[in-house]
Amino acid sequence: MTPRAGTMRLACMFSSILLFGAAGLLLFISLQDPTELSPRQVPGIKFSIRPQQPYNDLPPGSSRDGDLKAPTEKVTRDLSSRAPRGLHLLVPDRPRAPRNMGGILHRLSTYTKMLFVREPFERLVSAFRDKFEHPNSYYHPVFGKAILARYRANASREALRTGSGVRFPEFVQYLLDVHRPVGMDIHWDHVSRLCSPCLIDYDFVGKFESMEEDANFFLSLIRAPRNLTFPQFKDRHSQEARTTAQITHQYFTQLSALQRQRTYDFYYMDYLMFNYSKPFADLY
Repeated sequence: MTPRAGTMRLACMFSSILLFGAAGLLLFISLQDPTELSPRQVPGIKFSIRPQQPYNDLPPGSSRDGDLKAPTEKVTRDLSSRAPRGLHLLVPDRPRAPRNMGGILHRLSTYTKMLFVREPFERLVSAFRDKFEHPNSYYHPVFGKAILARYRANASREALRTGSGVRFPEFVQYLLDVHRPVGMDIHWDHVSRLCSPCLIDYDFVGKFESMEEDANFFLSLIRAPRNLTFPQFKDRHSQEARTTAQITHQYFTQLSALQRQRTYDFYYMDYLMFNYSKPFADLY
């Protein structure tokens, strides 16, 4: 046998041994229960697969949880004593019920509960006129600046500095944007979400359009003194007319048909729950 032939035979034998070994390993793995090959996940508990670092080895100012805990997250409870060795368990804090839950439930079940609603488009226009068409030390810097920066092309430095001069179409763009740059506000959020009419059993629901009549009826319902009546005055911007259906239509003519439809869809539950008619004939 030549040296070359012997070398080839040894190489073939070695390759055969490797193939048989690999096949045996695959067969062994296929017969194992997959759950035995990985740590079992306990419901509600998050595993962090990294060695647990001793407290005294942490650099100054660092957190034991390392990069698992964002700066804005609540501090989580350390349940490492329940974890297998080398694993670090983190369980988020459970939301806590209000301290005076008994008092809240008592008031909800015994107090007379009333709610006043307004035609959604009128309510939206009224809020816009009040908050953005007059000087306002809160809504202009908080909402106005964010709206102008996002929705007005080539906004002036003065507008971006003060947040004044927001136009109604820009305000509606903000309202309909699912990624709006600043959160919602109680003056234009859904009443169906603000006041939870599906969760709270209101004794009386009145409407802004018949405010005086409904308010006086409610006062008689709770047996208020007869000389106590709803006041007839406009406490804010008294020189301007109240926002009516006609004024609301004037503002909504600044929008496209699609924007009007999307705004109606946005407030659809309020229209449905409180039995308001569609404000425009082309809405569906």
